[in-house]
Amino acid sequence: MNRKTSKQDWIARFAKCAKDARQPHAETVGKKIVDRCGAMISTLRTRCKDSGQECLLSLDDMRAKMEAAYGKPCRYCLDPMKHTKTNSLSPDHIVPMADGGETTEENIELICTKCNRRKDTIAPERFQRLMDEVNRWPLRDRSSVLARLSVGGMHFKRGTVAAKAKGAA
Repeated sequence: MNRKTSKQDWIARFAKCAKDARQPHAETVGKKIVDRCGAMISTLRTRCKDSGQECLLSLDDMRAKMEAAYGKPCRYCLDPMKHTKTNSLSPDHIVPMADGGETTEENIELICTKCNRRKDTIAPERFQRLMDEVNRWPLRDRSSVLARLSVGGMHFKRGTVAAKAKGAA
């Protein structure tokens, strides 16, 4: 991109993405996506700083990635990636930071937030094999395993996950 795109231009572009994805209140969704991109970059910059790395992904790079991926299927669960109350798009390091992966345009892909939580630091090809296998299981078993992956494999009961996660920290 030669000139910096204004926030209002990005809101209009994301509102069009939301409208194309048949989401109601496209203008509101557009604003939320712009804010989400800012929050994602802020989180990535903090993680980079904490690990002694440089964040080589700009806000406009993240917005362009979001625009390209919006409404398309998540590579793992195949659900359409949209910004909703229960799910959104989330940046994932292809080579995890824990394995020396950098925060660059080439090493970041967008997947749905649910799959990003489930994947954690599992390598993409291993997680894809796991998801392919789990998706063949009966719904009850599949739901149980995916829910446990979402909370780090802990045994959980409604209302106790946060307390257990705090206790493990």
